[in-house]
Amino acid sequence: MRVRVPFDKDMVRAVLDGKKTCTTRNKRYGGMGDTFEVVAALDYATCRITNLARLTLETVAHGFFAKEGFDSPDGFRSRWAKLHPEKGFVPDQVAWLHEFEIVESHGEKVKGVLDYESEPDTSLDVGGGTYRPG
Repeated sequence: MRVRVPFDKDMVRAVLDGKKTCTTRNKRYGGMGDTFEVVAALDYATCRITNLARLTLETVAHGFFAKEGFDSPDGFRSRWAKLHPEKGFVPDQVAWLHEFEIVESHGEKVKGVLDYESEPDTSLDVGGGTYRPG
């Protein structure tokens, strides 16, 4: 099924550049295998949701900040607080983590995102346990 997952302009670029491979939201935007489009001018990509998980925001900040397209946990925390000014970043708030992959891309800036030599390590130590997607 095709779903709509909205992104800010700079996060669209991060997805198209292959730097953002997950997004955390207050609600679930689709199911595993569902697809969505990410578009910026003449560049666009079709992405497929590969994993869904309910995680605390602190778990996301600590373990998924890079996949979210940030350089540090504080980058994720700051962006979340900016997008949710009334509530801010609440470490133990539970949200939906949507992991995704680009399955089709068009445009010069997206070219090469699908070209990788090996599967990435997707396991993650999340404080007392190991998170393994889907």
